[in-house]
Amino acid sequence: MIDVESSTSYSSSSGHVAAASAVGLTMGVIAGWGIEFGGIFTVFLALVYGVLTGEAILRAGGRMCRRTMEIVTAICMVAGALGGRLLIGWIQLTSTAYIHPPLGVFSVVADLVMPTPIPLVSLIIAIIAAVIKIRLSPAN
Repeated sequence: MIDVESSTSYSSSSGHVAAASAVGLTMGVIAGWGIEFGGIFTVFLALVYGVLTGEAILRAGGRMCRRTMEIVTAICMVAGALGGRLLIGWIQLTSTAYIHPPLGVFSVVADLVMPTPIPLVSLIIAIIAAVIKIRLSPAN
């Protein structure tokens, strides 16, 4: 009988989780910024981006296949995407070249759904694809 919890692909260390979190935040910021530019094709690109993000997080986390990595992936990608968008909004507000929107910094978050919900749907697809990639990856 195999002891699953003591197996190397299921044991978690704080270093692996920290590295996976850093990659997840970075990929989340890129996803949050990049979903504005593809139009309807963003939905299909988000699927591919999510799978690539899941693979990058798996490699950074030492190919640890566990529910912890799935949770870290989802939380870090959401935090990175929203945090990155808020940072861009703050930079725009501090610049004198932009008109100040009525929602302030949160106008960039409202852009996820205001003209069309495609950016929000694409972001959700990218996050789900990354989590599914981690869930379905074979354990070493």
